[in-house]
Amino acid sequence: MDPSPPPVAPVSVTERRPWLGRLARGMDDLGLGFGLDPILGFFFPGIGDAVTGSASLAILVAAVQERVPFVILLRMLLHLLVDTVVGVVPVAGDLFDAVYRANLKNLDLLEKHAGTDEPPSFGDWLVVVVAGLLVAAGIAIPFVFFGGIVAWLGGLVGA
Repeated sequence: MDPSPPPVAPVSVTERRPWLGRLARGMDDLGLGFGLDPILGFFFPGIGDAVTGSASLAILVAAVQERVPFVILLRMLLHLLVDTVVGVVPVAGDLFDAVYRANLKNLDLLEKHAGTDEPPSFGDWLVVVVAGLLVAAGIAIPFVFFGGIVAWLGGLVGA
């Protein structure tokens, strides 16, 4: 007879930290089809989005503490960036916030990857690489555009 105790089922992150689930649901779904994120963004443009974006970082911090793989952290950060940047656009951004639900997406990623050895999927890497390329293009395009204008003006002056 084996005297060792039976294996204990792992406890989910939201069971250890129930406030994370309350935060994600409060920001993204109050049972009305939307949460505080679009409400605060609508009534307090810019400031509401900054406050809700900052509150959303708590899930990202918990993911770091739970040793979620780096690429998943990047994907979670991307969700927050999209939510915050698009959410700043008056009215349309608030409608986007109501359906995008970045906090619930991040909570799902946290639950899936916390405390497991499951490697990130190809899709996780693809999202992060494409987002990185888009950010790099967004930074490079203004420089290329400005350089083209300077060259064109230089051609006009030299002509």
